Amino acid sequence: EMFEDLQEEERCFTDRNPEMKLDKLNQKVKYLERENGDLAMDLEDVESTLQINKDLISILMETSFSNDEKTAKIVDNLKSEIQLKNDQLKKLKHERDSLKSQNLLLEQVKLDMISKEEETIAFYDADNRRIKDAMEKKEYTLQMLESRLYDCEKFLRECGKSDDAIREKLKELKLNPDVDRK
Repeated sequence: EMFEDLQEEERCFTDRNPEMKLDKLNQKVKYLERENGDLAMDLEDVESTLQINKDLISILMETSFSNDEKTAKIVDNLKSEIQLKNDQLKKLKHERDSLKSQNLLLEQVKLDMISKEEETIAFYDADNRRIKDAMEKKEYTLQMLESRLYDCEKFLRECGKSDDAIREKLKELKLNPDVDRK
């Protein structure tokens, strides 16, 4: 079974990742369709065995009891054929069930890998957005600081025009007090 109970199946329609859950539902439908096909094959095999048995009984009833050796040979041949068919049927059922299990496991692994990939993409997208936001904030802060620095330099130049100590300090800092920067 793809879902443990009806509640889990209902969560497929309310979960945050409806595409993944829809895939699970589709997978369940495909599984049930294959199961129906397998049951139809089993029914055909049972009907075939039943027909063989009916034919055997019919032959036994028609054969005279004086021909016991011939009847015994026919019965032995039919028993051998029935046993061979039953062995083939068991082998095919076992192979089919094994392949179905492998297929189901591979589909589940595929869905899990897709889910993990989507989670990883979502994580890195969120991380990328966080880094981008932080970078934009830092750029804004840098622009604000550059603007304040420009305003401070402008103020100091104005003050340097009337104060010789400030004027000398501006020259030491290699800020020409006589040039207005824009």
